[in-house]
Amino acid sequence: MENSFAIISTFIVYLILMLAIGVYAYLRTKNSTDYFLGDAL
Repeated sequence: MENSFAIISTFIVYLILMLAIGVYAYLRTKNSTDYFLGDAL
């Protein structure tokens, strides 16, 4: 049971981290050029 708790908690932390990265990238993208070029210019 303790092994499954570690797996579930790690998965939840991973999901929160991925969502945070996605929101951060979404807020930094101003237009479609930023999206397609990855803000390289």
